[in-house]
This record gives sequence, C-alpha cells and structure tokens, in this order.
Amino acid sequence: MQFSQLASAVRTGILGLSALGAIVLFAGCGGGSSTVSIPRPLVLAPACSNPSPLTGSYDPQVPQYVVVLTPGEISAVLARNLEARHGFTLKYVYPGSSVFAAELSPKALASLRCDPLVVSIAYDIAPFPR
Repeated sequence: MQFSQLASAVRTGILGLSALGAIVLFAGCGGGSSTVSIPRPLVLAPACSNPSPLTGSYDPQVPQYVVVLTPGEISAVLARNLEARHGFTLKYVYPGSSVFAAELSPKALASLRCDPLVVSIAYDIAPFPR
C-alpha cells in the first residue's frame, strides 16, 4: 500500500469512527433534543383570602426564601416567634431591615403568606453570578 492509499484509508477510518460516534452520541441524547427539568417546590394555596405575594424564580441551588415584613417589625425575637408559629427554619435576619431568610416547607410557606406581618415572600437568589 502506498502512502497516499494508507493516508486515505486512515482518513476514511477516522471519519467513519467520528460519524459513528456522532450517531451514537446523537441517539444517546434522545434524538438530539433534550429538556432539562428543574424540580420546583410544591406551592400550596394559602388558606386566607389576601395572601402576601410570592415572587421571583426558584433556584434549586438556593432552596430558601426571603421574607419581607412590615417596616419596623423585624427583630431576631420576632423572627424566632414567627419561626415557632409557622414551623420554618430561620436562616438569617438582615440587620437594620424588616427582612429575613428562611427554609420554608410548602405548609409553612402557605401559612406565612397569610400572616398580617408579612408584606411579601420571594425565592432567594445566589449572592454571586455562577
């Protein structure tokens, strides 16, 4: 076999393997189109007639909420009282504001949205871009 024939055979073999690999990869991806589904937390309907709004977008890497209370109503003691009353896990009280972060179960979220001290609840976000 001459060099040009050998080079052609090698090239054909490499291209053939590349094409085969692409077909296998394509087939393994469900035909090339795939949708990534991000699990969202269950959100129960609040039992009150005028619940505070739930805003933002859920981020599974930051599975907590930011709760905004009526201005001037926050203190660590009040946040702990709300935690005991609604059954959530307090994560952080923002100093000098009416805001705290918490991990809320669906039941606690629905209950807290009906508390008269709560102005709004938002899905938390990552502190830095990823």
